[in-house]
Amino acid sequence: MITRAKNDLKRRNIRFAADVKLGIMIEVPSAVIQADDFAKEVDFFSLGTNDLVQYILAVDRESSMVSDLYQKFHPAVIRSIYHVIRSAKRNYIEVSICGKMAGDPLGCLLLLGLGIDELSVETTSFLKIKKLIRMINFKDLKGIAEKTLTMKNEAEIKEYLTKCYEKSVKKIN
Repeated sequence: MITRAKNDLKRRNIRFAADVKLGIMIEVPSAVIQADDFAKEVDFFSLGTNDLVQYILAVDRESSMVSDLYQKFHPAVIRSIYHVIRSAKRNYIEVSICGKMAGDPLGCLLLLGLGIDELSVETTSFLKIKKLIRMINFKDLKGIAEKTLTMKNEAEIKEYLTKCYEKSVKKIN
């Protein structure tokens, strides 16, 4: 279907039709599990963390009854993201992140350490994240990410990431 669509664009003399990249959003557990299969078929992944967290943890983030159980740093979420990134890297495709996790300084540290290629953040977070990226030591991030992958709960992960963030900020100031 993609080839037919590209050929149709070419027939209509629409420029750059051959350069159109095909990607998918990874937002549900089934897509995480099949990331290796999908990576062979597309040019990039975009991980939607807001929905991914919700569906992995079976927690409606907008429900006042259960929204406090929504944990973006839950080990299952972190390991799922890591699985998708590894699948992308094995298949030589890029992977980006969109969602609130990308705009959170702690999330930014972790995601970059896990090997994410691109962050998409809200305009309200952009300057803060840009400043953080400019001041962090990227060599440290892989070790930070690897350590979080061994942790058993969100509280432990958040505490560790907070210490790493504060340490990074102190080095610059």
